[in-house]
Amino acid sequence: MPVIDDYILTVRQHGVGGYPGDLITMLAPINLWGAGEDDGTSAALPIGFSFDAFGTFFNFVTVNTNGWLVFGSTSTGMGSGYQNASATWGVNGASNTYTIAVPWWDDLKTSLNAGYVQYETQGVPPNRAFICEWSCQCNYNQPIGAQDKITFQVVLRENGDKIEYRYGPMVTYGVPARGSYSASCGARVDTTGGVPNNVRGFLGAGYVNGGNNTIIGTTAVAINAIGSVIQYPGDPGNTDQGFAYDFLFSPPAVINSITPNIGVIGGGTPVTIGGDGFTGTTGVDIGGNPATAVVVAGPTSITCVTPAGVAGAVDVDVTTPSGTITGTNLFVYGPPLLPPNPTGIVPPSGTSIGGTPVTITGTDFLDGATFTLDGVAANGVLFISPTSLTGVTPPGAIGVVDLVVTNPTIQSGTLPASYTYTLGLPTITSLSSLMGDVVGGLHITITGTNLTPTTTVSFGLAGPATSTFINSTTMTCSLPAYVLPGPTPPFIDTVDCTVTSAAGTSNIIVFTYVMPATVTLPTSPNTGPVSGGTFLTITGVNFDGTAPGGTTMRLFPTFPPFIDSYLIPNPVNVINSTTATGTTPVLAPGPGLYAMIVVQNGYQQYTGMVFTAVAPPPSGGGSVLKSMGGGFLSSPFTLTP
Repeated sequence: MPVIDDYILTVRQHGVGGYPGDLITMLAPINLWGAGEDDGTSAALPIGFSFDAFGTFFNFVTVNTNGWLVFGSTSTGMGSGYQNASATWGVNGASNTYTIAVPWWDDLKTSLNAGYVQYETQGVPPNRAFICEWSCQCNYNQPIGAQDKITFQVVLRENGDKIEYRYGPMVTYGVPARGSYSASCGARVDTTGGVPNNVRGFLGAGYVNGGNNTIIGTTAVAINAIGSVIQYPGDPGNTDQGFAYDFLFSPPAVINSITPNIGVIGGGTPVTIGGDGFTGTTGVDIGGNPATAVVVAGPTSITCVTPAGVAGAVDVDVTTPSGTITGTNLFVYGPPLLPPNPTGIVPPSGTSIGGTPVTITGTDFLDGATFTLDGVAANGVLFISPTSLTGVTPPGAIGVVDLVVTNPTIQSGTLPASYTYTLGLPTITSLSSLMGDVVGGLHITITGTNLTPTTTVSFGLAGPATSTFINSTTMTCSLPAYVLPGPTPPFIDTVDCTVTSAAGTSNIIVFTYVMPATVTLPTSPNTGPVSGGTFLTITGVNFDGTAPGGTTMRLFPTFPPFIDSYLIPNPVNVINSTTATGTTPVLAPGPGLYAMIVVQNGYQQYTGMVFTAVAPPPSGGGSVLKSMGGGFLSSPFTLTP
């Protein structure tokens, strides 16, 4: 269990050093209490991520209106929580069973004027923040209408496990005898696991002097007394005043790595030190000697140049505001090293899209070596031995390129013109038609990538197609003829369409061949009224009553305005592969010739004129008849239909 003293306390003055000191704006907070709440303790509240509070991970907190937050899912032992005394803090030998954050601990309640306590989790991984805000909190004993009100926040940062206390404006109402508004402030670690009481830490956040608003005692200390006090100056003038300081608790600084971790005795090796808590670093020593060109890139990274040293493993020391931290034997000084000497790459070529596994051979490779092709870093590089590396080629431009191997010492070696990028595999993204007649001859446009003048087109068992290269993304071809395998029906089959270049064969696009159902003779009968109802016998080839969706036929007028076709009630009755029957629908007004459109297996076939529509006979009588014969009587006669 870490001692709380190890954590870094940063006192941040509002408006100084670019720090504005504003409260964080709540976006969609969850309300815990409204105005007038006293001694309220919440249920377990989800942080939203796993948070390391002083060496222990927590997923929940509980919150009290009296200005404290307990890490974990319960705070029963804290009681009503308004007595910030020794027993509650867990100092002076008392039981210490909670890890707590205390931004402003006093006997508080939410004011009757817009007071509340809210919380939420903002942001996205790994930069989320849990925020709890106590707004317009006042002392329980202050009379209504004369209450000092303060707003403050606890912020838990996922990135770096930092704890922030932020303070907003305070409104004071002057009762001179009352003096300045003050409260306990700090943090405490649960040290019940056999750790002596004297290391139960309270992180002293200091005291704001009522006279000159200055910070006193802001260093991290382990104490055996009531927590440090933070105090607002009294203000009998009833004016708003903002607190001048915020507090940030950061995990202790740590060194995790140095890259590269090996260098020459003479120094001069650029290195990057990785870890946390580097903000404010004032120096780096490697092997007891100061590094040069030290740049603190951020709280987790420092760059510098190694000094001269002695052979062997040495410590890396970083001096931070909280003290000097050490990475033991992290860096190794050695004699001058030979640069890597690559002598071969197998295979010596691959497609321009990259992804080709290769093996690099040579001498003087070090663990951690990398390589590039045409200046682009390879992927998945593994050190096999001082004479062998493996990796995967990156994408590259077509042509011959250099191989460069670089050791962690920054030394490099080049094998010129040693690898050849070839055109990548061709691909097909689309065909202008995905279905065609087995007789072939259909003109098809192929769209894809990495097409070349020598790229060929194939339709599976149908064989190669006659093709024409347009450009690297377009080709055209004539569909080859195809003989359907096996018995028919069905009058349909699929093949794999691919293109092939010197780089290899493309992906597959499925193409469908059909033997179209076709009407070969005029229907029987081949005339009928436009009113429909004529029963037809239809003669043709390749009719298939078992085809998905059946066989449909439409009569299409061959006379203007050519605007519609007329479906024979669907599906037609397929007798066999050459005969079908159906009944004509109501057709266009007026007589005319009709062609037949047949759809089967998703393929549409147009045939010539097969049916003539005629006007129906008059239904009102009045026709003049001429009767031929003899022996007719002169009297009238009746014509019986």
